[in-house]
This record gives sequence, C-alpha cells and structure tokens, in this order.
Amino acid sequence: MTEDGWLIIDARRFRTQKANRDDALKRLIELIRKAVIEPEIRHKTKPTYGSKLRRLDVKHHHTEIKNSRRSDIGDA
Repeated sequence: MTEDGWLIIDARRFRTQKANRDDALKRLIELIRKAVIEPEIRHKTKPTYGSKLRRLDVKHHHTEIKNSRRSDIGDA
C-alpha cells in the first residue's frame, strides 16, 4: 500500500506483459477473498487441573536436580 492508498502488486514472474497482468489479477482476487473471511473468535480456556499438576511436578523435579548439584561445604 502506498501513502495515497494504492495497492501495488509487482508481477514479474513471466516473460510476457499479459501473463504478468493475469498473474497480478489472480493475486489481487486471492487477496480480496482472504480479506472477506472473518477470523474465528478464539475463546480463552483455562488449563486443566491435570496439566497444572504436571507442570508443578516438572518444576519440582528441576528444583531437586539443581539442589542436588549445590555444595553446602563452602557456605559457612
């Protein structure tokens, strides 16, 4: 889009001007078709109880691994 509101479609895939015009027209039609379709509304969902528990179990496991690597000798 230009500042004046013009939509410019650059078409140089083919050797002839007619083929490039047809290509640009097809791409314009496809852009218009996609613009007409309304996006589906996404409804927010909450995580399940099981997924919450799994996430917390993984976090607890990582904490245990990191704590096992710590050396308490030099902390005095």
